[in-house]
Amino acid sequence: MHFDNYLIKTITVLMAISMPLMCLASENYNLGYSHIQDGMKINEHSPGRMIVSLDTLKPLIIKEIAEGKLYDFLKVSGYNYFQTPGKPHLPYKSILIAVPKGAEFDYKILSYEKELIENIIPIPAPKYVQPIIHNEYLKKDMHDVEKLRFITAEDQNIYRDNQVYPEQLVEIAGRGTFRGIDLINLRLQPFKYLPENQSVIVYNNMIVEISWSNENISKSDRRAMHSFPFKEIIGGMLINSLDDCTNFDVDNLDSDACPPPGSSVFSGGTSEGIKIVTRDEGIVKVTGNYLVSSGIDISFLRPANLFLKNQDTSIPILFEGNSDDIFDNDEYFLFYSKKVDNRYTDKNLYWLYKADEPVSRISDESSISASIIPLEYLHFHHAEDNKKYMQEIEDAGYVDDHWFVKAPMWAPIVRPFSITIDNVSSVAAFGIFRILLQGITFSPDMKSHHSKIYLNGNLVDDAYWGDTSSKYLFEGVVPQSYFTEGSNAVNVELPGDSGSDYELVFLDWIEAEYWRNFTSMDGSIIKFSYSGDDTFQFQIQGFNEDSAIVFDISNPDNPVNISGISIEPEGSKFKIVFGFPVTGTKTFYIAAESGLKTPVEVISDTPSQLKDPMNGADYIIIADPEFIDEANILAGSRTTRGLRTKVVDIIEVYDEFSGGVFDPIAIQTFLEFAYNNWVSPAPYYVLLLGDASYDHRNYHGYGEFHWVPSTFIHSLEMGETCSDNTYGCMDGPDDFIPDMIVSRIPARNLIQAQEMINKTIAYEAISGTEDWMKHVVTVADNDEAFFEMLGTDFESMIPEDFSSREIFLSRYSTPADCTNDILTELDNGCLMMVYSGHGSVQSWTSESIFSNTDIARLAANYKTPLILMLSCLNGYFPFPDTFESLAEEFLRRSDGGACATIAATGVSYPSIQKYFAQGIYKSLFLERNQNLGTAFLQGKLNVFAELGDDAENVIKTFSLFGDPALRLPVEPSPTLTPTQTPTSTRTLTPTLSLTSTPTQTRTETPTYIPTGSQTPTYTPTLIYTPTDFPVCTPRIRNTIAVIQPPAVPVKPVPVQTKPFALILSPTPVLDDLLAASLEYEKEFYVFSVVPFMDRFFILLLSLILMSVLVFRKDL
Repeated sequence: MHFDNYLIKTITVLMAISMPLMCLASENYNLGYSHIQDGMKINEHSPGRMIVSLDTLKPLIIKEIAEGKLYDFLKVSGYNYFQTPGKPHLPYKSILIAVPKGAEFDYKILSYEKELIENIIPIPAPKYVQPIIHNEYLKKDMHDVEKLRFITAEDQNIYRDNQVYPEQLVEIAGRGTFRGIDLINLRLQPFKYLPENQSVIVYNNMIVEISWSNENISKSDRRAMHSFPFKEIIGGMLINSLDDCTNFDVDNLDSDACPPPGSSVFSGGTSEGIKIVTRDEGIVKVTGNYLVSSGIDISFLRPANLFLKNQDTSIPILFEGNSDDIFDNDEYFLFYSKKVDNRYTDKNLYWLYKADEPVSRISDESSISASIIPLEYLHFHHAEDNKKYMQEIEDAGYVDDHWFVKAPMWAPIVRPFSITIDNVSSVAAFGIFRILLQGITFSPDMKSHHSKIYLNGNLVDDAYWGDTSSKYLFEGVVPQSYFTEGSNAVNVELPGDSGSDYELVFLDWIEAEYWRNFTSMDGSIIKFSYSGDDTFQFQIQGFNEDSAIVFDISNPDNPVNISGISIEPEGSKFKIVFGFPVTGTKTFYIAAESGLKTPVEVISDTPSQLKDPMNGADYIIIADPEFIDEANILAGSRTTRGLRTKVVDIIEVYDEFSGGVFDPIAIQTFLEFAYNNWVSPAPYYVLLLGDASYDHRNYHGYGEFHWVPSTFIHSLEMGETCSDNTYGCMDGPDDFIPDMIVSRIPARNLIQAQEMINKTIAYEAISGTEDWMKHVVTVADNDEAFFEMLGTDFESMIPEDFSSREIFLSRYSTPADCTNDILTELDNGCLMMVYSGHGSVQSWTSESIFSNTDIARLAANYKTPLILMLSCLNGYFPFPDTFESLAEEFLRRSDGGACATIAATGVSYPSIQKYFAQGIYKSLFLERNQNLGTAFLQGKLNVFAELGDDAENVIKTFSLFGDPALRLPVEPSPTLTPTQTPTSTRTLTPTLSLTSTPTQTRTETPTYIPTGSQTPTYTPTLIYTPTDFPVCTPRIRNTIAVIQPPAVPVKPVPVQTKPFALILSPTPVLDDLLAASLEYEKEFYVFSVVPFMDRFFILLLSLILMSVLVFRKDL
């Protein structure tokens, strides 16, 4: 379609003339972000009460195509967006409020005005999907596997059933506790979608009253906050003041005695107890000879005074020897050991102590005669072969079980398994059979699996079951005849007719409860339970020896020795006979001499003093025993900086907080104790010195590696992953805001520990100022436009006294050229390198522009950077073998690599990662903070301040590798005084975009319908004004038109055969549009005049337009 050139010229001239006039009325466009700007104001503020108002900014409406449907994206600079997949991706504004811990909190909407945008269908928030995650998948190169991708699927409850979204104008988006205060993310939601009318209500001039109870917080909470620069870190993010939480004055603190600043404390003491480690359930025999051979001095042991403890429970023993009260080498004691069987260990631990006075022993009851002789008992048999680790499963009902039989079953298939049982009774009628399956599929059908289960050829189950990731437990009564002596065939058939395109099933375990004859299992032991209400004579056949011990273990912590048993020969075997009364259910354990268990090991213990409340530390190092000396070296360097340090052997943590049993929860419990009970101030640095593994039980056969374990959480899209963040959270199992800065130096051996600690200390010893210390490198993937936008945005936060370089894959003809430039920058040295893009465990981008193998190519160099990886999986560190993550390998390079790394152990969205990075950038470059741990913590707090509970996954999965107290060579800004707030001086310029290919574009101007009454205008109170970051969709989809709803409707501008598209908007909008244009090769025809544009830019564009008018004769 052709239009008159005169009209084009006229509009252009009018715009060029009007722009300088607009400058007179426009505000300066500030590249800053704050909770008190973008239309947000504080109207009133008094103790326990605030009134805030939000003058909603006009949205830029971008037409987008997703899944073949036309949608609208409402973009408002400085706002966040709903992230719940399938729900409208609408903008909202968050504010962060600090209130006393546990305070009652309330809000009330006082007034608002309404406007209506018609003909709008907001685009749904995307859902990211990827193949099922398991350890083999994680080890593949990115170009060999399907990458993370997104889908756009509507939540039918909203889009089809006409449910208004969001329902509330204001809601609490998150509440967490940080160092004794409660942080509340209050979300103001001025855009509401009305699906029935396909319109959006915009609420303007919202005035909200906020109130909370103003009670004093406890002493421990005041101690917690008054340490480190926590007040400074969190204070700049709040809409109110920490004074609202009261009692933060150091003068209010008690003058508790504590180790002086700069002191180093290491736990020690004298030997008092003996640790006896067991693995199997049964009767354990501990001889004097065994103790002596284990290095134990038994001369001080008095048999009458010996007692055991297990998890704070006294365990009686049965001592066999003479009565001289001397523990001779040939004497021994017996006790009953319970079995431990969890994901962390199969070992139990018993503590042997000597009491001041004689203690009680295992009680004794005699066998009695009885006439009722049972012939069989119900035996429980469990078969499980854990060889396959799967991250991506649903945990509901079966927490912590991520291990399966190795062979997967892809429908259609018939997969044979077997279980072996013995001494099957032919008398009983029925037994019980169970099987647990784990199903995985992407079918939306709630019944997405179909399985048939056969036991020795007999069909016992035929069922449709499951959802997208679920377990299926079959439990049924079956004829006893279905069980056979020896091997029993169990076949699982997946017909493949469930309607799912992708159906995968794993076998977890098989169980059989069958009636078994009273016969020893292996000629040396038997354990059985029997129910009744009478006295029975039990006759157990098949023992190989003519001696045995019988325990009643109905209470396994207090067994009873049954004496007076009869041992009768029966051919080449022996039969054990005893009579005993049974009420309810009794459980018995019988062992011949050869069936008695021997401890795995016996260890003389040196008790620690971790529960002494007189301990105090700013910096705690929890180390594997092999690395204690190295930990003390690092602690010494931190002591010279005035930090109170404490080195703790991880074994001491288990001893005091989990009864000596290997359990990561002990680390959490210890840190909670130190945080709440040690002298103030509470600790704030925690370093875990040692690597971790997800295979605690050595199922893969690489070895039992228990350096310093991590916790495991259920994360976004990936399922289970490791998270050290949990150790820093002090307020219950649902807390994810860390109160302490936790990091890890992932050493697997002593050499690695030495090298990483030496490199850390040497890094801080660099004197003077070198150019590389003021150089920042940004690397970006080319797969998503958003990755480069993040890189450009981060560049805007770098101060002018720093140099920077962008290494964007899209600007290179080959990936190898991009890799060479990364290597060059690392060899030359830089303060920081940031990567934004797709990641696997060992590489960046699907083209692998940088991977573990490239680290070996680096030159020896002391100018090592902090490397921030805004990607997936680059920090996934718990592989049991030597498959190490990129973050670990950077740190482990002894003569180069990185001084520290920050990377994710899971999968997360770049649209959320960016807020984490913003906090880090603000700390390092705007506030010029030298402390690495502070910047890391500030990143986590910032993402919560912006997104509330939506930040949980990023906060939990991003880990710091290196020393949390590391000082980076960041100098104070030369242009700032201590009272000034640093802001970026870099300028972003709006772009004039000319297009040459005609495209038919229909633009519509939404109509605003004002309702309600006018409200007063208030002057905003700015807390701080750091650099702004645009809020973008995770990925710009097929954008075909952009509409800016003006205060006065503007008629769309017609275009010529050779048209130009005029884009007048803040740079963040331009970034979105231009990036989308590059990716999708679409043309944009936009007429958009956005308020608050910088006067200089508008004047500049006026001159450009005048030039176009003069020199473009073809117009």
